[in-house]
Amino acid sequence: MMNSKKYDYDLIINDLIMPEMNGKEFVAKANKMLPQIKVIYASGYTDNQIVHNVLLDKDINFLHKPYSVKTLAKIVRQVLDKE
Repeated sequence: MMNSKKYDYDLIINDLIMPEMNGKEFVAKANKMLPQIKVIYASGYTDNQIVHNVLLDKDINFLHKPYSVKTLAKIVRQVLDKE
């Protein structure tokens, strides 16, 4: 996944449902190298029961697909501005 280089990333925008590994699993691995990284999860799945209750914790940053560039920019700004 990532090697031992120093990374300077502020944000991961990650699909929630992926083959072989879900978005939460990916972020858990990324957090080992980037513990302060902020995350926005995205999904096009319409079964909100699965998306919200099974895979996501309360107070997550979630973007439902399809989304506009304006919506993406708004949530990116909100997440990056959170302390």
